[in-house]
Amino acid sequence: MDFAQASCTEFVTVLASNAPVPGGGGASALVGALGAALASMVGNYTLGKQKYAGVEAEVRALMVRTEELRTRLLAQVDADAAACGEILYGIIRELTAVTPDIAMLLYVAIATDTGCFVYSNTTAQTHRIASELLGCGIDVGPVNKALFRTKSRTRLAMEARMVADMTLFDQDRVVVMTIPLSLRQEMHATEADIEELSSLAALVEGTDCGVTLRELRPGVIKISLRTGPRVDACAVCQKLGGGGHKAAAGATADGTMDEVRSAVLRAYQEVVG
Repeated sequence: MDFAQASCTEFVTVLASNAPVPGGGGASALVGALGAALASMVGNYTLGKQKYAGVEAEVRALMVRTEELRTRLLAQVDADAAACGEILYGIIRELTAVTPDIAMLLYVAIATDTGCFVYSNTTAQTHRIASELLGCGIDVGPVNKALFRTKSRTRLAMEARMVADMTLFDQDRVVVMTIPLSLRQEMHATEADIEELSSLAALVEGTDCGVTLRELRPGVIKISLRTGPRVDACAVCQKLGGGGHKAAAGATADGTMDEVRSAVLRAYQEVVG
């Protein structure tokens, strides 16, 4: 879907669903574009009125900036920038100085959405913004440790079980890991323990298609794909009623774990041939 051209109803409906896109980046870009449009609206109501003649030049100059910002932000609705923090950074700089407190919040937003700057959505612009945020004097060491290098014992135990039970397909290029309800119950796992487990399968050496199947409730399975350039994760998940990015996508399907695994593998074969 061309999200920038979608109706308000279409956009918010998809945003509210379990589809990976649009996400925080696209939503933030849209909110920013609406704000810029409102600023332009005020400018258009102001121009040409006698009582504002003394500030007309300033208003016109501001409208050039708001229109440029609106165009840039609308482009990001579909691009769904690496992190909503990148978009917010651009907006905040137009409004106020970036204080250390603001810089820390923006850094966390960008770091989490890029997997601490290792996901494929990390760009040169991402690093430039992170560098500018660091220049504000923030101490990111403890934050990075807490977010990316600390796991609960339950989380580590779940990862061990998932690896022990994983299955490989297509000359060991596809790995499937599962999180049945019984595992979560056995481990007394919380949502925090399960968060980001969908990225584990993609870490297996020699594979370029990591599939994670999580049982949400009996008969309902959440599908998460993380892939390399050979496999279009979005195309696979679209065949299952979901969507996402080329390298990361998801869907939700009805059925048992075995039935959904078979459906994912069929969709994968149809995409890669």
